[in-house]
Amino acid sequence: METKRHQYLLNVVFLAGLLLLALNDHVFKGAYGNWWTGKLSDFAGVLILPLFLAYVFRVGKRTAVAATVILFTTFKSGYSQAMIDAWNGLGLFHLGRVVDYSDLLAFVVLPLSYRVLSRPEGYALPLQFPRQISRYALLPLTLVFFVATSPPDSYIIIGPEIGSCCQEPPAIDSLGGGRLFIPTAFTPDGDGLNDRFQVIADEGIARIDTFFVISLVDGDTVFRAENVTDISPATGWDGSDAGVTEASNYQFDIRLSAVDGSRRTYRGYVCALPCREPTGMARPVNLEVCGFADEIDLSTIFSDSLTTSEILDCFVE
Repeated sequence: METKRHQYLLNVVFLAGLLLLALNDHVFKGAYGNWWTGKLSDFAGVLILPLFLAYVFRVGKRTAVAATVILFTTFKSGYSQAMIDAWNGLGLFHLGRVVDYSDLLAFVVLPLSYRVLSRPEGYALPLQFPRQISRYALLPLTLVFFVATSPPDSYIIIGPEIGSCCQEPPAIDSLGGGRLFIPTAFTPDGDGLNDRFQVIADEGIARIDTFFVISLVDGDTVFRAENVTDISPATGWDGSDAGVTEASNYQFDIRLSAVDGSRRTYRGYVCALPCREPTGMARPVNLEVCGFADEIDLSTIFSDSLTTSEILDCFVE
């Protein structure tokens, strides 16, 4: 096993996947940013992750593939949000992802990963390289490209739809025996206040059946979640699209189920207002009537009588 272990990294499949991952995250997404570039990194990452795990942890091919399925599925679900938030709180580098279970289509490349793990010598490079390259060059390089997929926190785009924010009131409704609130604005700036676009509901709401956020620029779905029973900020949208936080207006489509079986779909618009730094833009005219999550108090009565604590001083008066 030891005589060929370095070949898990020193082979044409691993190197091609690593190159594709690097180019897509740091070149193609910026130049072409679309559905395909969003999925390409998933396919490349899933392809090489079993090889990486087998090399680092000296595990067998079945274990490496199974671990890839578990790790990737968990990361792409809402269950990883607490871990992601804790990591981002360290201030080292930003880690982000969109909850989109269609990303699991990337598992179709795992048979190729398994084949390479079974016969790495069959995919050997045409030239011989010292095995130390795997440990001292490819290993750290792979770690960098696995985690360095998001732009820095200060990378914020100002969308053309921001002037149309909050033209509709927030959804305050009763469904079955439950009550709910859907904000019209949130501030994904990491200050712990209204950081996520979320559904706020009491115990009478059982589940979010579907939760879509759609860009008004190109019509792409930037966030998707299904069958969410943990209705909390952790399962909401963090405002990022492929790692980029954009100050803009978005469309949402949310279908909810109450405990008594009642269902209803809510459609509307939500404004993302990241205020980490001055934007140089004029203050949106409807900003004062935006509905934020901190305006609702579920601890005593379901009321929208509270006033938001958001300051939003990043706009020009």
